[in-house]
Amino acid sequence: MSMIKVGFFQAMPFVGATLGILIAGYLSDLCIRRGVSMSSSRKAPLVIGTFLGASIVLVNFVHSNALVIAILTVAFFAQGIGSMSWAAVSEIAPRRYVGLTSSITSLAANIAAVTTPLMIGYVTQHTGNFFWALNLMGAICLVGTLSYSVLLGKLSRIEL
Repeated sequence: MSMIKVGFFQAMPFVGATLGILIAGYLSDLCIRRGVSMSSSRKAPLVIGTFLGASIVLVNFVHSNALVIAILTVAFFAQGIGSMSWAAVSEIAPRRYVGLTSSITSLAANIAAVTTPLMIGYVTQHTGNFFWALNLMGAICLVGTLSYSVLLGKLSRIEL
């Protein structure tokens, strides 16, 4: 396979993530404009995106490179949808702390971005394949879905 093709296929999941981010933001704002509560409009993408992100485990069951790329693209698209946490933070943070709370949210996301490849590498090195690493990522997505669904109540601005 040529380097151009390799680069194209490596970029596909990130294109999926970018589209997920943009589509989720647009649809979330559209729901608010159409009268859906801010809480539902901001929480739905979080729940849906993190749940669909668990689709990454499907990579364990396919043998075609094209299907692996397609599944990764769908999983990254879903995680893009789930990135609506920044919009939710800006809606619920005390007005004078929106910058700080957004920064903390970004910090948490970047910590995950750094530790995820390390966890995948560690699990893969100790098990000899990606099976358990991808299952771990899927499980983390499901825990996130449960957290957003059960622990995150109605979203409303926090006043100090």
